[in-house]
Amino acid sequence: MGMCPAYVLQLKNMLKKPKAVRLLVYAAIAQGVLGCLTSLLGAVAPEWVYTEHGIRAGLLLACNGTCEAFAAEGAIVASKVFVVIAFFYAVAGVIDLLVYYIRFFRHDVIHRSLPMIAAVLYFIAVVLQATGVIIFAAQGKTDAEMALESPVTLGYAFTVTIIAGVILALAGISSLLHRSGLANVSEDIELQDSDHPY
Repeated sequence: MGMCPAYVLQLKNMLKKPKAVRLLVYAAIAQGVLGCLTSLLGAVAPEWVYTEHGIRAGLLLACNGTCEAFAAEGAIVASKVFVVIAFFYAVAGVIDLLVYYIRFFRHDVIHRSLPMIAAVLYFIAVVLQATGVIIFAAQGKTDAEMALESPVTLGYAFTVTIIAGVILALAGISSLLHRSGLANVSEDIELQDSDHPY
């Protein structure tokens, strides 16, 4: 039988403390909200790419002095679809955790399904967000160069979208750790399964 690394043992010990389990749900909600806001900023900011002539373009807007919506084509459309759908999955994860906290956990009632659902929603959002970013990096940049008839550089909104994915991944991990810790604190508080009456 192999030895567990020290950090695994520390994590197991942390999940035995009710206060730590409670803090994890707060962390998952806060990270989810921050991830949603960051994802929204990345989606709407008009600087996924920019040219040396000052033209900026995002998934929804293009700016050359003034900003206006533009008809995206090809990989830009695919990126837009993935990033927007990812945002809605992330929002659903936050709503799920808020319902869980307000309806169950703050009343010291455990509901194991909702934190798992939130984690799954967050991870789906991460995969969708990453897919949108990869598509844009692989082909969307080239499509933007053809549309703008100028070489482009990836802008801050592209980076913000990647950061949003990382934050949502952390929210998913916090949700899973919270759910894992529930088994350790179930002796202290009432245990309810997913068929708990609403």
